[in-house]
Amino acid sequence: QQPALVVHRDYHAAWRNAVRAALATLLVTAFWLTTKWSEAAGTVILVAVVSSLFAARPDPVQSAWGFFTGTLLALPFAFLVGQVALPALPGFG
Repeated sequence: QQPALVVHRDYHAAWRNAVRAALATLLVTAFWLTTKWSEAAGTVILVAVVSSLFAARPDPVQSAWGFFTGTLLALPFAFLVGQVALPALPGFG
């Protein structure tokens, strides 16, 4: 019977994925500090959480690419709802 918590011992992959997550967070933080964008704090937190979650996956690059593809597919629908549908309904907000 397999234990409830399986511990993986692939230290090389863990370090590589941790460096990727830290690098992504540092790049977004540098962008935030360079541009002085006031709303980027939430973006930094989101990037840190999402990249940490993807780092724990067996294939983090493929998982991140799938997330990015899904985000690109959702953009037209978000635009239609936010910029077309909701302004057409004046009492909705």
